[in-house]
Amino acid sequence: MIRLLTEFHHRNKATLERTPQGEAHVIWLGDFNRHHPYWDSLEDTRLFTSEATEVAEKLIEAMADMGLELVLPSGLPTHKHSITKC
Repeated sequence: MIRLLTEFHHRNKATLERTPQGEAHVIWLGDFNRHHPYWDSLEDTRLFTSEATEVAEKLIEAMADMGLELVLPSGLPTHKHSITKC
């Protein structure tokens, strides 16, 4: 999905960045299911395997390449476990 979004953004860069009404805004929404200290709790180290970090870095690189920024602050829970409530 990240590759497809990146390719779409590159092919449509002029349209995505400028409209007749002025500057456009681009938002990538989705459950990319990636774990990284940028957005997960730093205490939850079990999530930060080398494999998880590697695939999250691809998302981070794509975002940087497109000039996108994370909207959610680091450590903000986006899921509450049904049993532990954490």
